[in-house]
Amino acid sequence: MKIVQKNLPEVSKYWREQQAYGMAILARLPAEHALDAIRSRAPEQGFQSVVAMNADAAYFSERGTDNRARIVRREFETGKESVVWVARDQRWPVKISLSSDKKRAAILLSGINADVLLITVTESDAEPLTLKDADVRTAMLWVNGGSSFVYQPRRDSRLSQELHFIQLEKNDRVPKVIKRWDYHQDSKVTVVASQSSKSALTWVESDADGRILNIHSASIGALEKNTPVWSRQKAPAGKILRLQADQSTFLVLENGQRQVWEVSGTPRKVWQDELTKTPLVYAVDGKNFWINDAGGDMVRISAEGKKTQKLSLPDAYRPDLALPVNDRVAVFAHNKDGAEGWVFLQDGRSAEWLQLPSVSTDVFMSEWRGRQVWQKHKTAGMRILTASDLELDGKQPVLLTTQMIADAGMPPVWRGWLKKGGVIAQLDLRKVSSGATLSVMDEAVEWLKHEGFGASGVVIYAVSDQQLVMEYLLRMPGKITAAYVSGLPDTRLQTGKVVGAGKSRETARGDLYDLLRRETAYPGLWLDSAGAVDASEHLKLVGAMQLLTKGVRPQFWTQGTLAEKSSENGQAGILAFLLWQTGGLSLKSVPPATK
Repeated sequence: MKIVQKNLPEVSKYWREQQAYGMAILARLPAEHALDAIRSRAPEQGFQSVVAMNADAAYFSERGTDNRARIVRREFETGKESVVWVARDQRWPVKISLSSDKKRAAILLSGINADVLLITVTESDAEPLTLKDADVRTAMLWVNGGSSFVYQPRRDSRLSQELHFIQLEKNDRVPKVIKRWDYHQDSKVTVVASQSSKSALTWVESDADGRILNIHSASIGALEKNTPVWSRQKAPAGKILRLQADQSTFLVLENGQRQVWEVSGTPRKVWQDELTKTPLVYAVDGKNFWINDAGGDMVRISAEGKKTQKLSLPDAYRPDLALPVNDRVAVFAHNKDGAEGWVFLQDGRSAEWLQLPSVSTDVFMSEWRGRQVWQKHKTAGMRILTASDLELDGKQPVLLTTQMIADAGMPPVWRGWLKKGGVIAQLDLRKVSSGATLSVMDEAVEWLKHEGFGASGVVIYAVSDQQLVMEYLLRMPGKITAAYVSGLPDTRLQTGKVVGAGKSRETARGDLYDLLRRETAYPGLWLDSAGAVDASEHLKLVGAMQLLTKGVRPQFWTQGTLAEKSSENGQAGILAFLLWQTGGLSLKSVPPATK
């Protein structure tokens, strides 16, 4: 029977008892220790350095003395440095793309609604052109030397996707829509541009496994005349190992061999070898491409498939990333001892180390860093955040969240968690179908444990996807240590695929409390309902967990107790609860459970 009237005497009494039990736990949390972490020196915002190069100079991002990001140009021959761009707010560059005429650069800025800035690097005072709301995976393509630019704006996935083209040499700088297509969550689109006399734009659609579904191409000349004609090309068979959304039209496939195809116009295979399992480092300069061989050396191959150059890295170094610079190649490399850095390789000359920012797979942050580490599911991803000086040994507790926010908007709870030595895992479910989210969350938790994270516990911080989190806690109570859930809009289950013993199965419609089982050790739970909502079902759910659990972790409910959740005290209370559940803090005394 559902509780729908809290004015009944027995219900009102139970309501008050539950609220008092929750408040008693909060009163015994040593929140002052958590408050210290939240109040400590405000961290600098997340910042990742990016590097781009042309034949004359390297361009890299760094943080200036005023804490704003800037882009610096360093000439190769003289070492002279000059600032070509300074941010006007607290965002920073995520990607830099240079035009082949050396006059312009495109900068993709951080943030959920990312912008692309088109700047003139030869005129530092020139006003940049802002292209609003770019897709963070956007193609940033200079065509015709740098007179035109192609990019993909962010659009709702329910709408058709678009590719935009803008001509900078003309007074009319309004982007033109040159292609539309329907969005599919299991497919990926990559756009590349050739720079030859017969310059063309190529649009490649692939499935979640990297197999090519469609290739369309159109001439740049037709785009400039606003008369695009897209021709469908025959797609080569194989799985994409690399296709960069840049000036390259070289596609690397795994098809029994490692193959390189040129996909401007009619695709043609230009090179292959047998090294399908060799880690791939691939770079292009328009007419040639660089690729690594079995020994880790860099090999330059012409568009006709002929090896023209072979350059060796210093002993014991292996390449992570390569950027071509005419007859040279700049390689970001590392060795087994952890040393890393940029090195220039040029035929006939000794390797030359460059003093440039690191761009390894770790995102460099002043106080913490992040890394894209989990791509097992077709449409999901996970990002790991840790303190920059933290040595991961598996003992750190993990805070799992589906809240995808920029580092600059990181809530104080997260900052305090990192300062206390915890790890944060941001699980991106935005493109996962609703029927698969529960399975993906379970895969993420299993991945974390397999990789050695969370030996002292995995907790969930849920201010979104609350119904999903509660269903996961009840279906798989042994996998999570505790959860803070802010609000629970719906207790009804959704139909979809869920994981279980053996094969996945269909869920049955019902309520969350239908999933409760006797003699089960449930995770710790703080369910905090908003003061204005009817929380009768939330109260019933938590009370049932208290009655049925055989574990020692508390499940409690509060309503309206944290009116200012964003305040320091409110955030410190949440952090203290999560730290307590993972062994980071001890209660002053433990109140008895109300059952």
